[in-house]
Formats: sequence, C-alpha cells, structure tokens
Amino acid sequence: MISTTNEPTQFPQSIARGMTRRKSRRGAGRRSRRKSREGRFSDLLTFNNISIAVFLTFSIGLYYPQTIMLVWLGYAVLAAAIGLTTIRIGKFPRGCGAFVATASLFGLYSLTSVTWAYNDVYAAEMVIPMLRSMALGVAIVLAVRNREEYRIALFWLAVCSVIYALFYLQFIDLTKLAAARLASSMKQEVDGLPNYNVVAMFISFGALYFIYKLVSRKRLPWWKFLFYALLTAISLTIILVFGSRKSILAVLVGFLLFFFVNANGKRKIQLLLLLAIGVVTVISLIPMEYLEYTFERMLKLTGSNARMDYADRVRIMLVENAFRFIGDAPVFGHGYYNFTDLMRRDTGIALYAHNNFLEILTDLGFIGFAIYYYFFYLIYSAWWKTRKYNPVASYIFIITGVILFNGLFIVYLDQAYMWVLIGLMYLGARGFSDDREEYRRELHEAALYRHARRLARIRKARRFAPVEGNVR
Repeated sequence: MISTTNEPTQFPQSIARGMTRRKSRRGAGRRSRRKSREGRFSDLLTFNNISIAVFLTFSIGLYYPQTIMLVWLGYAVLAAAIGLTTIRIGKFPRGCGAFVATASLFGLYSLTSVTWAYNDVYAAEMVIPMLRSMALGVAIVLAVRNREEYRIALFWLAVCSVIYALFYLQFIDLTKLAAARLASSMKQEVDGLPNYNVVAMFISFGALYFIYKLVSRKRLPWWKFLFYALLTAISLTIILVFGSRKSILAVLVGFLLFFFVNANGKRKIQLLLLLAIGVVTVISLIPMEYLEYTFERMLKLTGSNARMDYADRVRIMLVENAFRFIGDAPVFGHGYYNFTDLMRRDTGIALYAHNNFLEILTDLGFIGFAIYYYFFYLIYSAWWKTRKYNPVASYIFIITGVILFNGLFIVYLDQAYMWVLIGLMYLGARGFSDDREEYRRELHEAALYRHARRLARIRKARRFAPVEGNVR
C-alpha cells in the first residue's frame, strides 16, 4: 500500500548508512583534490621559487644595457634568497663543493693570466664580465636546493631565452629580409648588443627544453601540451629568422634524440603532426627567398671548399691561425681573450676564434683548458652515478652534449646564460635526495610486486596439483 501522507520516505537503515558513506567519500575526495591543488600552488609561491624566477627574468632574459637597473635588481634578489636560505638552514647545500672550487680556480687563473697577456689592458677589461657571469653560475648552484626549484629554474631559463631573443628582434627590420645575409641588416655589437649567433644559441636551448617537455613520457594536460607547443613554434621561428646554421642543426639533432629516447608511440604521432603544422606555419610567416637562402647555406656544410661561402673560409683561416698561436704558448696561453689582438697583429683583421675550444687553448693554454672542461667531467661523472633514478637523465646527457657541440662554432666563455645553464646541468646530473628516496621506494614496490606474483604462481600450482589419494 502506497502512503499518501506528507511524511518523508523512510529508507532501511543499511541503505541510509551506505548513502551516507558514499556522500562522505565523494566530499572527502573533492576536499582532498582541492587541498592538493592549493598545496601545489602554495608550494610554487615560496620565496626561493619567486627569487629564482625574478633573477632569471631580469638578469638573463633582460640582460641588455637598456635594462641595467633590472639586471642588478635580479642580482640582489638572488643574493637575498641565498643568504636567507643559508641562515635558515644553517649550512650551504651539500655536493656543490667541486663545482664551486673548480669555478674559483678557473676564475683565479683567468685573472692571473692578465699579468702575462699580450695585451694586458684588453685582457683586464674582458676578464671582469667573465668573472661576473661565472659568479652567476655559482650562485644558481647555491640557490637551487630541491627538485621543485630545479624544475622552475629550467623552465624560466628556457622562457628567458625567448624573452632575450624577442627583445633583440626589435633591432631587426623583418620586412627587409631577403637573400642577403641577415647580419647585414642587424645592429651587431652596437651599443653593447650581442652577436646574433649568440642569441640564436640561447633560443636553441630554450627550444630543446620545450621539445623535451613535449616528448616526455609523463602525460601532460592538454593545455600544457599546447603551451609548450606554442613556445616551441615561437623558438623555432626565431631561429630560422636568425639563420644560424649551428642552432638549426643543434635543434634538429636534439629533437631526433628526444624523439627516439623519450617519446612513446602515441606521442610520436602527435609530435609528427605538430611538426607538420609548424613547418606550414613557418613557411607562411617567413619570406620564401630568405628560407631558400638559409637552407642553401645549410647544404654548403656538406660541400667542398669551392662551394663554401666567405664565412666558412674565414672560419678555416681562424682555425689555421689558432693552431699557430697555440704552438707559440701551449701551456699558459697568451692571456685571457687575447686571440683578437693576435689576429690583428698578424693579419690586420680583429676577429675572435669562433670556437670555444681554440679560444681557451689560445688564451689560457692547456692549464686553463683542463680547468674549464673539468666542469663537463663533473657533469658526466655525476650523471653516470645517478642515471638509473634521475628523472632528467636524458635531458642532462643531450643538453650537455649540445653545449659542447656549440663550442665548435662559437665562443661562450663570458656568457652569463651559458654559465647558468652549465650550473643547472651539474645540479641535474648530481640529483637530489628526494630522487634517490623515490627510486628506492620504486625498487621496494617492484620487489614486493615480484614477490606477490611469485606467491600467486606457487598457490596456483598447489591448487591444481593432483592429490595423492586421487591418483589412479
């Protein structure tokens, strides 16, 4: 009989308890997810994280004479972060002594080389910017204390390369790009502006970071995937605008390595589709005659000396003179950054080596060369020890190799961006304590899983084994 009264329907007590439990579980799940999001957001807004982002934006992304006040503000913010963190914890971060000691030794040797330099005035003038850039590399090593701060530093350094290049592009008339070499329409080394090849090198490292995030095995939300894809497209377009062959080649090699090492099957299809869209976009944005000129210069890298353009012949001449300079002072060198003066003395043309290896050998000899490239020994030796559990092991290995590759075509000894990047490569190769703990936890869980599977197989074998009394 159906009740016609206005009394509420009475459910059985067991059903009511079940509904209450389901509601409480749903409410607890929503509260835990909300707290998790709020916790992640609050973790990002720590003083150290904000200081690292401000420092990289002001002192790396806006490293121009026009923004010198912001550059010094970035220095002050990072110094305050290091000081406050050290006071709070009571000690400097562990494991950074080798990097700091090597940097101190290299800086002291470079400063001492002024005393025997061919042009001591020029050497003394040029060694100060290098020491300042090296100090920034040491500072970032001391500032980054955990994996979260390391992720923020890598991301902002890549973003700052885009900012740095976009700021530089305002000095280029994009409407006049044609088959002539891009450098002819650029304000190179005027009012303290860097060489466009240096800017292209910076943006290539940013592009490689964005590509690494796209091909990462960790599944990205759709908005993050589109965000990194947009930054990758912007970076690659700027590199093609600059027309730097080494940067184009470095990004291509890095993309192929990340594509085959990090990406799974579904992600590879997405990336190939994204690459096709990016190629169509770039072709539609950049004048076709300029693209033809850029790729024609790329093809000349595989040709004979007769097909080489003027820039390639100059580089060959620089290499020949560099070996002669190294033979004159192989151990101690001719003094910091004196390659240009030696070229002016012997050929009447003031050019730097366009090769980081030959520049250091000429200026600082085999002693300075061994000290400087000891940084890369530290990176790869630490990478070898942590490669099994390091979440960024492939990124560290490939990016460090790209740094060495760029040294064949350009001098980055005094660049703040490169010192900070080398410092971050060292930190990433060394790893953090939470990486080791997570790796041990994963090993323990894998061991428990194998043990459970083994017990399940044993029980199954016993269940279906014939009983002795039933055997006929």
